[in-house]
Amino acid sequence: NRTFGLSSYTKKFPIAPSFLLDVKMLLVSARFVLPKGRDALSSVVVAKEKLIELVIVEEDGTWIVGQTAAVQDFEEWNRRDYGRPAVDPKAGMLPPKVARMAVNLAGNPKVLLDPFCGVGTILAEALFSGWQVVGSDQSEIAIDKTRKNLEFLQGTYEIFVSDATHVSEKIPRESVDAIVTEPFMGAAFGGNDKFQMTNDKLKNTIRGLEKLYIGCLKDWQNILKPAGLVVIALPEYSIAGRTFFVKSVIDRCESLGYTVCLGPIDYSRPQAVVRRKFFVFQKIWRT
Repeated sequence: NRTFGLSSYTKKFPIAPSFLLDVKMLLVSARFVLPKGRDALSSVVVAKEKLIELVIVEEDGTWIVGQTAAVQDFEEWNRRDYGRPAVDPKAGMLPPKVARMAVNLAGNPKVLLDPFCGVGTILAEALFSGWQVVGSDQSEIAIDKTRKNLEFLQGTYEIFVSDATHVSEKIPRESVDAIVTEPFMGAAFGGNDKFQMTNDKLKNTIRGLEKLYIGCLKDWQNILKPAGLVVIALPEYSIAGRTFFVKSVIDRCESLGYTVCLGPIDYSRPQAVVRRKFFVFQKIWRT
């Protein structure tokens, strides 16, 4: 007897228990596992139940049925997220999976810099992906936590204390292939803070962040190789039905020596006040 599962990745085919019963009648001895509260099974369920998972998708009016060949190693992801020795919950840490996605956007592994390294999440995922990593942060406490976390992973790295707008003073010119980073995104919100934020306060926050990011992009021109990439998470504030974004960073991108290759790629929780928007910039190669 085999145990099957079924996941649907199209709204046109919601999985109903009656449908699975019909399939079970055809297969007689098969057992089915239903998704809980959605139409797709989690990787944890697929792995622990040792399921044969069938996947239904639709593309251009064609129905495609496939079989899952492998699922993520969720236990390893948990180890890297919750098992690392140094954390900073108040800083709103980037989840390792999201950090890996950002690293993947940077292309083939070479030399990667995170100038806002925090506790080293992006650097850790870059190490796992084969990059040579360099990290900096203006906080000595953050650098100490990064060092502990990277030692935990037994990787080779270079880290140092530096303001992200002056990191070029410590790194050789045109020596970095990609900068992947989640920069400072403004003060953390807690409790009833979001109800006390006026439009004027938010606009001032956005102006301050725009000044920081533009200063960074100017400095990073010096250390990026020709056609080097910047993968960056930019914040969008969403309060009381209004959104505030660091728009001038995108508007001034070309004048700063970059083209926008990709973005925005949104990542946020539904009720989040500060939402991440990932962009990929490429340094304009002038001969």
